[in-house]
Amino acid sequence: MLAFYLDLVSLPEEKSKVEEIYYTYRKLIYHIAYSKLQKQEWAEDAVHDVMLAVIENISKLRQMNENDTKAFLYVITRNVAVDLLRKEQRRITADMEEAPITGGIDPQQELGVQMLAQWIARLKPIYRDVLELTVYYGFSAKECALLLKISTATVRKRLERARALLKDQMEGEECYAK
Repeated sequence: MLAFYLDLVSLPEEKSKVEEIYYTYRKLIYHIAYSKLQKQEWAEDAVHDVMLAVIENISKLRQMNENDTKAFLYVITRNVAVDLLRKEQRRITADMEEAPITGGIDPQQELGVQMLAQWIARLKPIYRDVLELTVYYGFSAKECALLLKISTATVRKRLERARALLKDQMEGEECYAK
């Protein structure tokens, strides 16, 4: 697959940067995509799309340090995964309109997961990013701070605020459910 990406780049220094990014970060990209998408095939598609975005932005990436590159790849991977999920959601919605309702997943559990995802999506990006990096991807507060170029104390405070905002949203929904 690397040969395909290298064929898309003309300059030797750009080829070496694409190769470096591919070997250094492909597992991280896959892990981030898989944690969002929960399907191996989709995560592999996301890695491909991210590598195409890398090639489109290779001149910028050549000038970035390691932390900037990781942050860039995280944001691009997250956006690609969200786009894939949106496409799949549109496809599922179209299929649901045509197909009869059948059993499978516990509807209450599915509803809870969907509501949590909606609550997280409603958070401001500064809170959502910190929450995703620490909870979904398991980054420490220090690693998260390096990726986002903020202090560790800021990461902790944003994480505290994100959790409080989620709690408020959940309590607000419970009031309507009663």
